[in-house]
Amino acid sequence: MAIVERKVVVNAPAAEVFEYIDDPTRVHEYWRNVLEVKDIQLLPNGGKSYRGVYRMVGMNIKFESEAVEHIPGQKLVSKTTGGIDSTITWILNPQDEKTEVTLIAEYIIPIPLLGKLAEKLIIKANEKDSVFLMNYLKLHFSGS
Repeated sequence: MAIVERKVVVNAPAAEVFEYIDDPTRVHEYWRNVLEVKDIQLLPNGGKSYRGVYRMVGMNIKFESEAVEHIPGQKLVSKTTGGIDSTITWILNPQDEKTEVTLIAEYIIPIPLLGKLAEKLIIKANEKDSVFLMNYLKLHFSGS
């Protein structure tokens, strides 16, 4: 299992940040390789499920995502299944009018399907994507 963890402090209250990352129609804004999100459903826990397409190392990968933990303003955990199964955890820590945002992405690369070379490319791509994502959030909320 590979893990990517990043933190950033953004200039917005936790409730506003949570509302943004909890909206599947906005995922493509900060997760730059998400090409499509559709079939959004509201779940009993207040979270959402949806299907989508993600572009990684030249391949389009279909996925399904479901919020398994949904604590508004504090924490969002989503399980994603498809080509690469993952757990994406967002933890929001209020700091006065700002918020420390922690992203933890845990994922399993199907090595028999893709091979060792693809594994290294995917790990590198995910590292780059996480840096972009956190920089995007910081910029997005810089005017808040």
